[in-house]
Amino acid sequence: MLLAVNFHYIQPAGRYPYPGIYPTPADQLDNQLFELGRHFELISGNDLIRAVDDVRGLPEKACLITFDDGLNEQFTQAAPVLERHGVSGVFFICTQPFSEGVALTVHKMHRLRATTPPDQFLAELLEIAEMIGLSLNVDQVDDDAANQQYLYDDEATKRIKYLLNHVIPFADFERLIDAMFSHEFDETAFCREMYMDKKQIRALSEKHMIGSHSHYHCPLAILEHQTLVENLLQSRSILESVTGQEIRIISYPYGGVTAVSEGVARVARKTGFVAGFTMERSVNRSLAHPQLLARVSTNDAPGGKSPLLFVDEDDGSFTVHPPMTQYRTVFFNEGVMVEGGGI
Repeated sequence: MLLAVNFHYIQPAGRYPYPGIYPTPADQLDNQLFELGRHFELISGNDLIRAVDDVRGLPEKACLITFDDGLNEQFTQAAPVLERHGVSGVFFICTQPFSEGVALTVHKMHRLRATTPPDQFLAELLEIAEMIGLSLNVDQVDDDAANQQYLYDDEATKRIKYLLNHVIPFADFERLIDAMFSHEFDETAFCREMYMDKKQIRALSEKHMIGSHSHYHCPLAILEHQTLVENLLQSRSILESVTGQEIRIISYPYGGVTAVSEGVARVARKTGFVAGFTMERSVNRSLAHPQLLARVSTNDAPGGKSPLLFVDEDDGSFTVHPPMTQYRTVFFNEGVMVEGGGI
């Protein structure tokens, strides 16, 4: 069994005045690693690769710690915690910010929401949408889908985030957020503050802890085939140039059912990635489909704010409540649908 646990922002709570960024403080990460280590054998990305390559199997109860996006605070705040615990992990890096000086739209949105009163944010969003000729309608949101995707937000925030991330075309989302962001922030300075640089990435690579999070952060399933191939190959090429190592693991931006498809997994495999992580909220019972592995957020895992997976202290058995699934991972084998194996 493989439990993969994912983190994003690692910083003290309350750094910003409004909701928008939901960080894990370093001391909480420290406590959670201790809790996970009580029940699982914490493995490295190389351990996973060797298991997929059928060189060596995984422990009976394996856990991989991952971090998405390539944030500077993951290097300064999270990496020292991992080192104190003697734990490895995988830092999945988006390559566009450090290679081109272009901030990821998702982080622009997070910072805008974290520094702007919610009512003002929505008003400005609608105003700028009208200015650039976009039609925004919050009623277009599928509330059930929004509730599944954003479990820990209030209802209004869920609808706004789902509208921006999953309803309007991604190109329109970028135009809208970029227009808002440019009024408030300097993008070059933002990138220097927000993201790891080459030196930091290289330092983590010396411990074999680097994976790809694609070149630019978008739902990969929306891309045309050739654009998807170029995105993944570019990310590998840049990271391999920086690290001097082969990059064989990827996590897919957003990771939900609208962002990852069987086609995305097939392209990932053909572009050299032996393992890929979604954000399907489940535990992997096998590595039969390694390009579509399930992964849970820090909140869902043991030691998190709202754990779904509980470990019996006496016999080490697991119970799940409610069932840990966000969507069914479906694989295609010669035209026949085969459901993937999670809890």
